[in-house]
Amino acid sequence: MRFFILIILFLYSICNAENSGDYYYYRISRDSNFIIISPKTNGFGVKDVISDAEFCNVDINFHCFSSGVMKFAVPQGNIEVKEWEYNGELYKIVNYYHINHGYDLWVIEKTTNYKMWFVWSSYYGLTMLGEGDADNQVGGVYVLDGFCGFGASGVCEFN
Repeated sequence: MRFFILIILFLYSICNAENSGDYYYYRISRDSNFIIISPKTNGFGVKDVISDAEFCNVDINFHCFSSGVMKFAVPQGNIEVKEWEYNGELYKIVNYYHINHGYDLWVIEKTTNYKMWFVWSSYYGLTMLGEGDADNQVGGVYVLDGFCGFGASGVCEFN
């Protein structure tokens, strides 16, 4: 019975996270650190500290946000270039994976100023992020809690 209740609570939390418009990324470690990206409230947070964030307008062909040193930008749709510059930051593709059902994943590094790396899918959106570069992570690795992350396609769903 206890297991059944846990499953219901887990499914309820996924549904709430998917419908709230907020995206949670949890750190892979023993601490309870997490990142929240909230386009609806123009917020970005680490654990319990929420800061103002700026998000791209949908008509500029980028999915992006900026809050303090945390910046992210990726072209909308399938990525057809190996690197791009946005808002003074340089981004480059360092790896590419074609996964089941025809979905693609790109590993992206932001190589200027505060170095970060991201795992992006034009279907699932932002799925992972971390500090440093893809080969030398200096901070935590944060993984999406749910199925569809920031910038996911409008038809993204668990399948």
